[in-house]
Amino acid sequence: MRIATKTALAFAAFAAVCVGGAGGLLLDESREALHDALIDRQRLLVANRALVLRENLGLAIGELERLADMAEIDLDDGDLGPEQRLLGHAYRQTSFFNGRLELYGLAGRCRWAEPVSGGCREPDSASRSWLIRAREAGQTTLLHVTDPDGRGLIDIVAPVRRGGRSVGVLRGVIDLQRDRMFSPPLAEDLHPTTRVALVTADGRPVIRSAEVSLTDAPWTTAVSAFEGGQGGATVADAPGGELLLAWTPVGRGDLWLLFAWPLEVLDDDAERHVRSLSVSILLVGLLALGVGFIVARGLTQPLKGLAEQVRGVHGDAPLVLPASSRPDEVGEVQRALCTLLARLEDRESHIRADRDRISDLASHLEDRVEERTRELRATRDALVEAERMAAIGRAATVLSHELRNALNAVSVAMDTLGSDTSEEALSDARRLVRSEVARLRTLSDDLLSYAKEPVIRRQPVSVAELLELVELLTEERAKRLGARVEIDADAAVVWLDPERMQTVLVNLVHNAVEATAQRDERVVRVTARAGDALAI
Repeated sequence: MRIATKTALAFAAFAAVCVGGAGGLLLDESREALHDALIDRQRLLVANRALVLRENLGLAIGELERLADMAEIDLDDGDLGPEQRLLGHAYRQTSFFNGRLELYGLAGRCRWAEPVSGGCREPDSASRSWLIRAREAGQTTLLHVTDPDGRGLIDIVAPVRRGGRSVGVLRGVIDLQRDRMFSPPLAEDLHPTTRVALVTADGRPVIRSAEVSLTDAPWTTAVSAFEGGQGGATVADAPGGELLLAWTPVGRGDLWLLFAWPLEVLDDDAERHVRSLSVSILLVGLLALGVGFIVARGLTQPLKGLAEQVRGVHGDAPLVLPASSRPDEVGEVQRALCTLLARLEDRESHIRADRDRISDLASHLEDRVEERTRELRATRDALVEAERMAAIGRAATVLSHELRNALNAVSVAMDTLGSDTSEEALSDARRLVRSEVARLRTLSDDLLSYAKEPVIRRQPVSVAELLELVELLTEERAKRLGARVEIDADAAVVWLDPERMQTVLVNLVHNAVEATAQRDERVVRVTARAGDALAI
C-alpha cells in the first residue's frame, strides 16, 4: 500500500473517529432531547385538553346554578306550569341545549325534563346517591356515572332553594359521546391512533376508546399514578409496541384525563431529525476523507519525484544524484541519498579489487580440496573397518554368553536323559534340548545376517508353557546359587516370537537369580497375567 493511501486512510480514520464519536454523542443527546421534548409536548397537550374540559364543566356548573337560583321556581304551590315555561325558555339559552335538564323534588320524583320527548331518565330517584349527596351537600356537586349502554355520562346536580331551604334538585345530564356539548371534542385534530379515557381517581372509566383496558398494563401504571395528585407522562411496553401515556387531573370533580399514543407514530419527526443529522455526519466524514487524500498527495508528490531520480541510477553509470536545494525533509532525504551513493561507489571499487583476489585464490583452492577429499576417504575407510571389528567383538561376546546358557541347559538335559527318571522328565529334557538347539540356530542366523533387519516370527504361544520352559532352563543355575524360581502364569495364548522371548526371559531370570545373592530369602517369582496386554 502506498504512503499516500496510508496517509489518507489514517487521516480519514482519525477524522472518522472524531466525527463518529462527536456525531454519536450528538445523536444520542439529540435523540434523548427529542424524546424528552416529545413527552413534554404530549403532557402539555393533555393538560390543555383537561383545561378546556374543566372550563366547559365550570361553565355548565355556573349555568345550572343560575337556573337553580331563579326566584320563580316554587315546587310547593302545586302548579309547575310557570316553572316549566321558565326553565324551558332558559334551557334553550344554555349549553345544556345539547344535553338534558331534569327537575326533581326532595322526595326524588321527577317533576320536569327537557327535552320533553325523552322524559326523565329516572322518574323515581329517591334512593340514588347523587340525590342524597346533593341534599346533604347544599351546594352544586359534580358527579359521574356510566350507564348500561357504555356511554360516558356526567351528572351535574344543584339544589333548588326557596326561603333559605332546599325544595328540590335540578339535574343536568351531559352525554360526552352523543351530545357533543363540549367543544372541541377530546381527541379532535389528533392522530387517528390516539387513545382517550376520562377516568375517575379509583380507575372507573367515564368514557374511553375501544383500545383502552384500564385493568391491563400499561394502563394500570397511569391509574396508579393518580394517587400523587399530579399529572405526568411515561413510556411503557404494550402488546402492540411502546406507548406514550400522559395524564392530568381535570380539576372538576374526581376526574382524570388520560391519553395514549403509539410511540413509533410520534417519533416520526425525531427520526427525520436523526436521519438528517446522520447524513450531515456522513458528509463531514466524506469531506474529511477527501481532504486526507489531498494532503497525502501534497506530501508524497516530492517523494515520487525523488524515487524517479533514484531509478535513473542503474547499470554501469556512476552512482550520482543531482544535489537538492529544498529546505524541507525531502531535500534532506535527497542529500542523504547522495552521500549514500558516494559511499556505495567507493565500496564498489573495493569489491571489484576483492573479486580479483578471490579469483586467484579459487584456482589454488580446487587442488587443496581434492587432496583433502582423498584424506577424508582414507579416514572413513579406516573408521568403517574399526567399527566392523568392534561389531564382530560384540557379537562374539553375545554368542559366548548364549552358548554358555544353552550348553548348561543341554548338559542338564543330558544328565536327565542318562538317568533312570520318569517318562515326563525325559520328555521335558528332550523338549529342552530341541528348544535350545532351535534358539542356537536362530542366534546363528542372526549373527550371519547381523547387517540385515531382524525378522520377528510371531505365532500363538501358551504363556504357561513358555514360562515352564524358562523355569527348566534356569533351574540348574538357580540351584547352584542356592535360589529357586517360582512360576505363576495364566492359561492364556498370545502371539509372539517364542525363541526371542525365551532368550529375553532366560537372561532376565539369570540376572534376577544373581541379584538375590545378598538376600536371606533367595526366591525369584515370575508371574504372567493376560488381559488387553500380557504383563510378566
